Amino acid sequence: MKRLWPFVLIMVLTMSLGWVVHSLILSKMDLPKFGNGMILTYFLNGLLALFLLTILSLLPEKWKNHLGYFFFAGSGLKLVLYFLIFYPEYKLDGNVNKIEFLSFFVPYFLALGIETWALVHQLNAEK
Repeated sequence: MKRLWPFVLIMVLTMSLGWVVHSLILSKMDLPKFGNGMILTYFLNGLLALFLLTILSLLPEKWKNHLGYFFFAGSGLKLVLYFLIFYPEYKLDGNVNKIEFLSFFVPYFLALGIETWALVHQLNAEK
């Protein structure tokens, strides 16, 4: 569990920096930087990624060969979250525009990148 703290810090910093850059880009485009649930999407994606990393690091040795399946299940969970929470709100006007789409998928891919890096690091450390 002690090895998990660097990844927690990296996740928090990456998601925070990602939100700041994303917000600045929206401001430059004269778009609302707090619209489309951006704070919630960054928070939930980061939180679910940290939850998944914690679960993966605590798995008993007998489940270590199945880490990839748990990883994909976690990614699927985040997509289900998108379709249950965010998609209905984005779809209210009849379509999902690029800004709404990116409001979820930019933090999704940031978190996915950190999750992947952390999992690879964890697997290489066990060799």
